[in-house]
Order: sequence, then C-alpha cells, then structure tokens
Amino acid sequence: MSYKPPKMKTIGENITVIRIRRGMSQAELAKALSVSQSMVSAIEKGDRTDIRTSTLRRFANALRCQECDILEGAEFEPSAAELAARKK
Repeated sequence: MSYKPPKMKTIGENITVIRIRRGMSQAELAKALSVSQSMVSAIEKGDRTDIRTSTLRRFANALRCQECDILEGAEFEPSAAELAARKK
C-alpha cells in the first residue's frame, strides 16, 4: 500500500470555509472588501488565482482571521459572539 498525502485545499476553498464559518455570504464579504460578488466567487472557485499579498491581507481582515489561516486552511471554531449573532 502506498502513502497518499491528503489533498491540500486551495486558497479559494479556504476562504469559502472561513466565510461560511463566519456566517457571511459572498455578498457580505464582497461589501466588506469593496469588490464585486463575482470577484469573491471567482476567487473561491479558483477561477482567479492571481491573488496579491495586499488582497490576501484584506480578505483576512474582513474574515477576522490570520493570513496563514487562508493559506494553510486552519481549523477553528466560531467565537461565542459569532454563534450568538447567527441565532438572531
């Protein structure tokens, strides 16, 4: 039996996971970034892969996470405040 390393998620997939865990829609994230929803969608789907460091930083700020969370796909749980906000 040969070893198969786990498939790494793309930056777009990591953004999607974090966005959903934050309870945000693509439209809400786009508004926070002052970009179009189609741009957020294209990045999440992997249609746009030319993401600058400054753009990555803006995504991290809007998603209230670290840049490395987007790059590496960190696993984290939503905060108590985020859970409470979702119940409203």
